[in-house]
Amino acid sequence: MNSNKFWAAMGKAFAVVTVTLLVTLVFAPNAGAASKYKVLHAFSGGDGEQPRADLVFDAAGNLYSTTAAGGIGSCWVYGGNGCGTVFKLAPNPDGSWTESVLYRFTGGEDGANPWSTPVFDAAGNLYGTTMYGGTYGYGTVYTLVPNPDGSWTQSVLYSFMGGTDGNQPYTLAFDTAGTLYGTTWYGGTYGYGTVYTLVPNPDGSWTQSVIYSFTGGKDGGYLLRDCGLTFDAASNLYSAALSGGAYGYGVTFELTPKSGGGWKEKVLHTFVGTPAKVPAYAPIFDAAGNLYGTTSAGGTQDAGTIYKLTPASAGKWTYKVIHIFNVSNGADPLWIKFDTAGNLYGTTYGGGTVGCEGTCGTVYKLTPNPDGSWKETIVHRFKGSDGGQPEGLVLDSAGNLYGLTAYYGAYGAGVVFEITP
Repeated sequence: MNSNKFWAAMGKAFAVVTVTLLVTLVFAPNAGAASKYKVLHAFSGGDGEQPRADLVFDAAGNLYSTTAAGGIGSCWVYGGNGCGTVFKLAPNPDGSWTESVLYRFTGGEDGANPWSTPVFDAAGNLYGTTMYGGTYGYGTVYTLVPNPDGSWTQSVLYSFMGGTDGNQPYTLAFDTAGTLYGTTWYGGTYGYGTVYTLVPNPDGSWTQSVIYSFTGGKDGGYLLRDCGLTFDAASNLYSAALSGGAYGYGVTFELTPKSGGGWKEKVLHTFVGTPAKVPAYAPIFDAAGNLYGTTSAGGTQDAGTIYKLTPASAGKWTYKVIHIFNVSNGADPLWIKFDTAGNLYGTTYGGGTVGCEGTCGTVYKLTPNPDGSWKETIVHRFKGSDGGQPEGLVLDSAGNLYGLTAYYGAYGAGVVFEITP
């Protein structure tokens, strides 16, 4: 079921090919021409393939992430070979970047096919998940610890058993106390996924506990691989599920710790179809405490939307679609990030320039207007040769954008890119 989003995006893309001439005319003015696009690294397979996550900076300005395929082993994921990698990109004085592979998964007990964005702890160790592999084959949570000689040592913190503890983990996030929180696509008491914690023990081991099992009913089911976990100031958790809810199109939800122990789930919004359906990315907060998220479908051309949830009285939230994609400006929006000025940046997996066996995707910017509307600017339209079907996006302190594409580029295995305003 993990491949539903990929094949849905491909279906939309094939439909777009039938109107290639019209779309080409529409695309003639490139709104992102003022921005400078640069490929920092093109994956070639042995060093990684299909980067499907986000990038993360360390304190020295190096970039880290994972590739779902590539590396070594005989694992297979969505057409890619290899069991996946964790990699690092280090900037050079001449403006180039050097890639190094920190770890190549074997597909055995160490895990296979890392899909999630790695996270750092305070000591500079990396943590992440693999979809498959581990002792039981249902995925792992792993850590990578840097050594004085520049190598990294990998160890598995937890191997999922595929039952009530969860199956196919994705997202990880630390709270302020050093507890890891994560999600699983499947498993749990009802088989529709979980939110869990991993707590470190004095002897170096970690204890896993499921804090919520989704039923697949009105509370939602199947947390997306792109969905992170967002904390508020009170340590409540927010995310989204792609199925379930009153109408079957998924929900945005909140998990709140109960005073006597355990967690309580509250549905903030149930998706109903047009104009927005099927959430695609975990909601994120703006400075005022509003939540923003994306849907991979819905809108006038079923190309996806961006929505806003505003807290209202009596604990309710007001839902509003703030942007609708129309294929020419993108389709299947995924990751979104705010800059310090309150502008919203994001990627669309499809739409934009025709190519890439369909459409190649875009990077866009939404600027808030005084009347509450948002102005869209296309920052970059992918062509295939420079990458295609972008995934994560991160901003540095200077406002430069860095991201990944899952496919295409010089060797067809995806790229890491930089966009300078």
